Amino acid sequence: MKESLPVVGSKVRYPRTGTAGTIEEINVICDRAFGKIDTNGLWYRLDQLICIESLRTHAPKKKQDINDFRAEIKPSSEDISEAFANVDGVGAG
Repeated sequence: MKESLPVVGSKVRYPRTGTAGTIEEINVICDRAFGKIDTNGLWYRLDQLICIESLRTHAPKKKQDINDFRAEIKPSSEDISEAFANVDGVGAG
C-alpha cells in the first residue's frame, strides 16, 4: 500500500539530511510536486518527504565568548609550575 503524499500543514522530515519542518506551500513543476518547508524555506520533492508525528524542539544554545572559557579554565600557579617542571626533550627550550 502506497503512503499518501504530504499536504500543506503536514509535519515532515527529509531523511537524507534530517531536515524537518511543516510544509508551507506546494507547487507542481514539470509534473513533480514540491513542498516548501518552513524551517529553511527550501523546496523538497513530496515523494522524498516522510510524514512525522511531531517536530522536536531544541533548547536555544547559550552563546559563549572567550571570557566564559577563561572562567572555566583558570590554572593555578601550582598547575603552571607543575607543567614547566614536566617539560623535557625537544620542548625544553
